[in-house]
Amino acid sequence: MGPILAHGSYLINPASIDDTVRTRSTEALLDELARCRMLGIGYLVIHPGSHRGEGVRTGVEAVSSFLDNVYGMIENMNDPTMILLETTAGQGKGIGHSFDQLSRMIDGTEHHENIGICLDTCHMHSAGYDIVTENGYYRVIAEIRDLIGLDKVKGIHLNDSKNERGSRVDRHEKIGAGTIDTRAFSNLLNDNNFKRVPMILETPGGEENYRREIQFLTSLKYP
Repeated sequence: MGPILAHGSYLINPASIDDTVRTRSTEALLDELARCRMLGIGYLVIHPGSHRGEGVRTGVEAVSSFLDNVYGMIENMNDPTMILLETTAGQGKGIGHSFDQLSRMIDGTEHHENIGICLDTCHMHSAGYDIVTENGYYRVIAEIRDLIGLDKVKGIHLNDSKNERGSRVDRHEKIGAGTIDTRAFSNLLNDNNFKRVPMILETPGGEENYRREIQFLTSLKYP
């Protein structure tokens, strides 16, 4: 079973330029990475965070410098845990809801080979991306390929959304009970680009719901 992805604390805010927030976020992320290393976990997912009113450009640049600083503080850089920036819904002052922003964060670092992305269906939907229709899905995939590279996609969170597409609100829902047409999940599950990429549920409902959702999602795969 693998590869395994861990998820970092939501309190880590790479996009902030506040000294106190950056210091605490750096310490927290270094602790998470050290724990991943001890457990042999190859990927750590984090949210790019909030620019806290400083603007998107400042926030994007802050993420790049934050990642460089963190990797610069790791003593043994042989095969380090890869940080995955998760796509976000763009709620409030949060950044990372467009592939252009994520691309600039990665390209702005000196350690881009150690940074990937994690897609989230709820977040992409809420950010305004059409992952349901055939044309819309192919446009999204083409954008990821052209701006970031499909090889950078190391994880996918499969979540339905309580809110409509483009709402910029991050509220997960059970698969099939939200506003995302199930064709979106079929698109991802049957995309050969992602056949070896782990797909993870973050939906409400607990173990019994996960069992039902896994059975349903598996039924969407073509023979």
